[in-house]
Amino acid sequence: MRKLVNNKSLFRNVAQAHAGANSTDPAHKIRHFKDSDKSSQRPRVIRSSQCSVYSRFCAADLTLIPSLDSTADLEELVSGARDLKISFVRATVFGPDANTETSLGSTGLRLMSAAAHQRGLYLVSEVLETRYLKLMQEFCDVLEITPRNFGDEGLLRAVGETDKTVIIYRNPRHSVSEFLKAVEIVERAGQAKIVIGDKGSYYPFAESLAELDLSSLLSIREQTPYPLIVDVRGIAKRSLQVEVLAQAALVVGVDGLVLGFGRRGKNISMEMLRSLKQKLDAIRFTFQAMNHIGREAVNK
Repeated sequence: MRKLVNNKSLFRNVAQAHAGANSTDPAHKIRHFKDSDKSSQRPRVIRSSQCSVYSRFCAADLTLIPSLDSTADLEELVSGARDLKISFVRATVFGPDANTETSLGSTGLRLMSAAAHQRGLYLVSEVLETRYLKLMQEFCDVLEITPRNFGDEGLLRAVGETDKTVIIYRNPRHSVSEFLKAVEIVERAGQAKIVIGDKGSYYPFAESLAELDLSSLLSIREQTPYPLIVDVRGIAKRSLQVEVLAQAALVVGVDGLVLGFGRRGKNISMEMLRSLKQKLDAIRFTFQAMNHIGREAVNK
């Protein structure tokens, strides 16, 4: 048996491969996108020159997106996490009911956008209806299509015609093949840069029923060339659950996580955010190193 663990040169090669295969150029993330009928495959390459925002989702480091409720949360995040390389923050602009406490509204959107951009951060938020799209385009860098609007083809097409990065979240009630058809609607519009998202399945009054479907995530990972993120806010009610779910998501190769940092929906503290980022980056590198060592062993 070869003593791969003691081979220092091999680990240097692993580190070099890690740096190259996970550069900020998303061209390194090439995969084959399988059509819904699975009869053909077409390679898709997205260059970093198309969108510097999009390239952040394909960087070597795991992308963390704290979800905030106000500019006060933003100040707390920025002051305590300057060294964590956080590029994105998320906020709810219009909730299902535009008057809900957890949504910023149009005035709050302008304030949050200005505060985020002043600090070099990109703003992520959900588009509920096409009538809000123009406003969201102006003040948001990344648009979300969440499960409640998964079947709105008009909204999918409209968002796909923008030049924004778009996160499309899977509705757990639909199959992977149905979800990929929705992704294709955005893809055919030809302008937006696509990120795949998953929020898991959860019920507000039945915490024990919350789950993250790893098999579906793995299937999506294998069938699409796009970055993949998981929003753990709904399925992780306690801090310990955040870490466990984040580690599970890394197994299937996710590129980013959305975490609750705002005062109303917080499921992670500043200390835990710092600790979690370090642990997840180390785990991600270890997985990639193990895969590289395995390929080296097979080739020999």
